[in-house]
Amino acid sequence: MAVAHVLAGERGPDVRMCADPDDASSVAAMEAVHKAQLDGQQAVVVRFEALDKELVLVPVKVKTGKTTYAAAYWGYMVPAHLLSLAAGVMHFSRLMLVFDLDETLLMAHTVDSLAQRIRRVNATR
Repeated sequence: MAVAHVLAGERGPDVRMCADPDDASSVAAMEAVHKAQLDGQQAVVVRFEALDKELVLVPVKVKTGKTTYAAAYWGYMVPAHLLSLAAGVMHFSRLMLVFDLDETLLMAHTVDSLAQRIRRVNATR
């Protein structure tokens, strides 16, 4: 879930979905699929070709009382293929860019700030 949250710009889920509590059969069916996906650390990905985006439905447990939880899904809209790219990077335990280990490993850059940093590095060579 953390990966989908970060890829979506940390803005929170775009969709929150749960079974109708008045329909016992839909609750039971959703709980079975939900448990299997939680155990397998899987998500549902729905591709929207026309938008070139994907809806990533992540299984979560929502607290409904002091000790009770309900099966639910949080959905994040992300650019198409971004989740599979991020999963590949995480699977091989590699970051795409590491500038140097004396600074923070993860840095956000705009195109301009990255270009300035590259110019500074090239100038010091």
